[in-house]
Amino acid sequence: MLRKRKGLGPREIQGEDDQSYEAAVTRKEMGMANQLQKDRLALQKFERKAIVEKAKTEKDMMELRLKARDFENNSAKERLEFMRQANKLADEQLKKDLKVAKEKLRFQIEENSYSKSTQQNLDDEAALRASVFNIERSNFSERKRLKSEEQAIVKEIQATNKTAENARIKSEKQ
Repeated sequence: MLRKRKGLGPREIQGEDDQSYEAAVTRKEMGMANQLQKDRLALQKFERKAIVEKAKTEKDMMELRLKARDFENNSAKERLEFMRQANKLADEQLKKDLKVAKEKLRFQIEENSYSKSTQQNLDDEAALRASVFNIERSNFSERKRLKSEEQAIVKEIQATNKTAENARIKSEKQ
C-alpha cells in the first residue's frame, strides 16, 4: 500500500486516498441500501393490499363473466358491457402485478450494482426479469380469451341486428 505515485503528496503515498475512496463508496452504498430497504418496506405494504385487491378483482371478473354468459337474464348489450368491465378489471390488475414485479426487479438491479454482488444476486435478477415477462404473457393470454368472448357477443349482436333488419325489410315488402 505504501507505493509512490507520481504527483501525489505524503497522504496519498501512505495509502489514505485508497482508504478514503473505499470509505466513500461504502458510505454511498450504505445510503443506497437504506433507501432500498425503505422502498422494499413500502412495496411490501403495497403488496399486502394488492393481494386482497387482486382476490376481489378476480372475484368481480368471474362474476362479470358469469353475467356475460347468462343468456336468459341479460340482453346481448348487457352481456357485452359485463364483458368489457371484466376486460377493464383484467387490464387494471395487469398494471398492479407489473408494478410489483418491476419494482422487485428494480430493487435487485440496484442491489446488484453494489460492489459485493454475488452469482446468486445475478440469478435472482434473471429470475425476476423472467417473472415480469411471464406476468405479461399470462395476463395477455387471459385478456385475449376475454376479448374473444367479447367479440363473440359483438358478432351475436350484429347477427341479431341483421336478422331484425331483414325481417323489417321483408315486412315492408308485404
